[in-house]
Amino acid sequence: MPEMPKEKMTAKDISAEFGIGDVKVYEMFKDPELPVQTYTKPQFVLRSELLKYFSKRHDNLRSNAQ
Repeated sequence: MPEMPKEKMTAKDISAEFGIGDVKVYEMFKDPELPVQTYTKPQFVLRSELLKYFSKRHDNLRSNAQ
């Protein structure tokens, strides 16, 4: 039986699963539009909320590289 994806995702989980650099993930975690649970260590975000966040454009997180 295939393993179910984790519902609670840490920055490390997100970086590994989606191939996003650590620095960028930590920037995302500071964005007030992403409901990160900050009362735990390590901090986490629910997969469903992360996918909602990904469905919208976030120009403030775009790199300056062209």
